Amino acid sequence: MSYTSIRAREYFSLGYNCAQSVLRALLEEKGIFFEEAPILAAGFGGGISRRGEMCGAVTGAIMAIGIILGKQIKDPVEHKNITYNSVNEFIKKFNQIHNTVICNELIGFDISDTVAREKGNEEGIFDNVCPNFIESAIKIILDMFSE
Repeated sequence: MSYTSIRAREYFSLGYNCAQSVLRALLEEKGIFFEEAPILAAGFGGGISRRGEMCGAVTGAIMAIGIILGKQIKDPVEHKNITYNSVNEFIKKFNQIHNTVICNELIGFDISDTVAREKGNEEGIFDNVCPNFIESAIKIILDMFSE
């Protein structure tokens, strides 16, 4: 497990959501962290505000891709196109590992259901399962953007 994955897991254990943890750790690794990054990612946890849609680890990685490439590519059209290609590559790789990017499918229940979410909390689903998705997202991004 990489240092960046360890840091992301630590952020998650401190109360950051998956998106915040992934984005913060990746931006720190790349030396481009800014204080508003976790604030920007706050609404993406739980499959976008606990809707069970796209996994927060995935959306955090997608935000990181845009920022990492934005430091390298200044033309907005070129940046957008290369970001789209990189995001598609990332999602393909995440899907190869986990078969989906959908939060509800990854965790095995409807996170928008308060009762199910509480049960998931009691059973340790978030503490035991979600860090694996965080780690996968980090590893894929680090492999894609190794220097």
